[in-house]
Amino acid sequence: MSSRPQLHVTVIRHAETNSNLNHILQGQIDTKLNKTGREQAESVGRRLRKVKIDHIYTSDLTRSKKTAEAIAKHHPDTPVTTDIRLREKDSGRL
Repeated sequence: MSSRPQLHVTVIRHAETNSNLNHILQGQIDTKLNKTGREQAESVGRRLRKVKIDHIYTSDLTRSKKTAEAIAKHHPDTPVTTDIRLREKDSGRL
């Protein structure tokens, strides 16, 4: 019996923003990480530094890109793809 290749997917949510603290649904609004969020992003980057990562995918929103960049810093040869289709769902006007 032959061994089949396995795909492992790790999903990381963007780190904290002020909108998160204020319980504001950000959706597709381009918010930035706050101080705690920047620390969280750095922490997850350090935690994943020894994990084999073949590719990093992120939405084009700043909070997600900055989180992905903190991870990519520990994986300098890993390609990073930014894709608008990875944004949160557009809930329209609530």
